[in-house]
Amino acid sequence: MNKSLLKQLTNMLKVDQSVRKKQWKVADKLWRKHTDKKHPNYKRAMRKLFKELAEVDSMHTRKLKKIVYKYDWPGINLVGKRGARAAWLLVQHATHDLPFQKRCLELMLVALKSGDVDKKCVAFLTDRILVLENKKQIYGTQFKGEKKW
Repeated sequence: MNKSLLKQLTNMLKVDQSVRKKQWKVADKLWRKHTDKKHPNYKRAMRKLFKELAEVDSMHTRKLKKIVYKYDWPGINLVGKRGARAAWLLVQHATHDLPFQKRCLELMLVALKSGDVDKKCVAFLTDRILVLENKKQIYGTQFKGEKKW
């Protein structure tokens, strides 16, 4: 097992989840505070949250691309279940880079044959990609909101 890579992936995931938890709290307060969701202050604050999240996701995608380029998919044999799950969640959040998500899914499908990837992760990423392509899901794992900020 590559402990250094495991640590890198789990640290990236900690940042990812920390930002998302913080933003849920802020968004919830904004939602309760603003009765008019079309108000410029509300929209501005929500756009700021989305921009922050996009920056974190882009940074993690750049790092994950380097990892995938070097190792192919960082599966269970390379980084353990925790590391493989961290890599999956990071690519799941790389919605700004559909070609990269598709490449990772291809690699995950190969790794699935040897049990090196959790099949649930493959199902979630498959559906995520299909939703992003405005196609029908296979597994029903995703919810797509229609609200635009």
